Amino acid sequence: MVDRRQRLGAVLLLCGAALLVTGSVGFADVMADRPGNITVANDPDAYLGVTDNSADSAASISGGNDTGNAYFLDDNAAAFGGASAFDSAVDRIDYDDGTTDTDPGVYATVRDTDAVGLTTSHDYVLQLECKDGATDQGTGYVTVSVTATGDETVDLQRTTNQKLSIDCT
Repeated sequence: MVDRRQRLGAVLLLCGAALLVTGSVGFADVMADRPGNITVANDPDAYLGVTDNSADSAASISGGNDTGNAYFLDDNAAAFGGASAFDSAVDRIDYDDGTTDTDPGVYATVRDTDAVGLTTSHDYVLQLECKDGATDQGTGYVTVSVTATGDETVDLQRTTNQKLSIDCT
């Protein structure tokens, strides 16, 4: 007659063998969906330095032929080789009256500061201008996007720190 200890030993031996033959009941991957926000600050000393100029009255547009100097850009790594390395656009204007214009009559152009006669230590200026025939008028925050392509590519989107006055009439 087989005693209890032998029977228990046989059961444990079978369980151990079963664990060796089958895979672990553990897991190899974990995935978690957690919300988060990433904010990038304007940094004049970055690879592509960005300086908001919206507090200066020269950033606003006052008339159809005027330009507003919204941002100054600095090629701190000498990687872009001129204003032609930049593509820029006005993405939207959030006006004081609560409206948002996602197709404004205002466009953005990056120019060499020397070429436009600005006396500044910055390399480039992002200028806002009225499109031909535009009638935009109001005060609000302007959001622009810029892509700089050279040795590296930098994509950025910025909203002015201050509201700009826009008058394309």
